[in-house]
Amino acid sequence: MKKILCVLLLPVAIHANAQRFNAGISGGLVATDVYASDLYDYDTDFHKAGFTFGGTVSTVLSQKATLRLELNYIQKGTQQPADSNGNGYYKISFNYLEFPLIIKWRLNFNIGKKPINRFDFHTGISLGKLISHKADGDNFYSYGNDSYLNKTDVSLLAGIGYNFSQHFNFSFRYSNSLIPVFKRNSPPPFYFTSTFNNGNNLVWHFILQYMFGADKNTPAPPVDENNEQ
Repeated sequence: MKKILCVLLLPVAIHANAQRFNAGISGGLVATDVYASDLYDYDTDFHKAGFTFGGTVSTVLSQKATLRLELNYIQKGTQQPADSNGNGYYKISFNYLEFPLIIKWRLNFNIGKKPINRFDFHTGISLGKLISHKADGDNFYSYGNDSYLNKTDVSLLAGIGYNFSQHFNFSFRYSNSLIPVFKRNSPPPFYFTSTFNNGNNLVWHFILQYMFGADKNTPAPPVDENNEQ
């Protein structure tokens, strides 16, 4: 865990030595599921909650665009509540180190005659490495090793951010993996066919982020609403 924390704080050290880059830290909650893992109706319920935290380094590409590299610890997985008879419960947790590469684009628009530029749209790709997993549930599910799991996670992501200030922002993201977490030859009941998205990690992210550094590292600063005539 100490090694993980040192790696996650690496962006802070980079920021201290490179004026072109802006570093930050982040943390938040996630709601996750594995597509088609609900053994009752195969829908996506996002019952499994977790958290994420990490560090980030960003650089300005233009007045509106920012390139951001993140390193995050994130908890993913799937969970099925018990039925009315108390049967069928299971929860599978997957813990990853993720490296998202994101482009953020500042959105400028008007509501009435009032200019708004506190929002941004972001999209990107994330590479993840499975570092641990845990399974709990009824007797129908018990595996003693991780040979049935893919250790690499590649996800596409997109979201909307809101900038409270030059330092604090909130991001709401959705990510969908391109590689199923369970291998195609997994034992029952998590044997997935090659149907699109089956067995893939699905995640809603709710993230607060604090950025170090000066205003020059932030494109198109938010409009001061008190200056409106």
